[in-house]
Amino acid sequence: MNHKIFANCLKDNKQAISASIVGLSQEASQWKPSEMSWSVLEVINHLWDEELLDFKPRLRSILDGDNADWDEINPRGWVTEKRYNERDLNESMAGFQAERTASLEWLDSLENPDFSAKKVHPVFDPISAGDLLASWVAHDMLHLIQINKIKIDYYEKLAKPYSMGYAKP
Repeated sequence: MNHKIFANCLKDNKQAISASIVGLSQEASQWKPSEMSWSVLEVINHLWDEELLDFKPRLRSILDGDNADWDEINPRGWVTEKRYNERDLNESMAGFQAERTASLEWLDSLENPDFSAKKVHPVFDPISAGDLLASWVAHDMLHLIQINKIKIDYYEKLAKPYSMGYAKP
């Protein structure tokens, strides 16, 4: 695995995630399509916490050969526990960007990492460093889709009584 390709993708994703909120008001960022859905602001804060508490530290632990159990995480619970939707959008994005920059610097510093190294995961089968890095990239992309879907739903609500049907397949 050429980790530089995936690091570049994480860099591109950082830019895409940042671009996805350009012009979005605080109010629009807090809007949810339904009570059970996430807002754009909640997605941004989720990405920030995943950067800080999940992907980077877990990948580092695998590559460092650390056999200690991973800290327990609760990404779905954090949304309400940490009051993601009450935060400031610009501050949340700045936090994500800063943490992603630190992650990219760390990934860039790696010399000949062993991406076949594995660690037992509490839920999944043993997971390799390569699996985790690839999943990190996919995680970003899936949330970019989610952000755009939320925004489409938001603007569709604002467009009423007009329809976005002409744009939809």
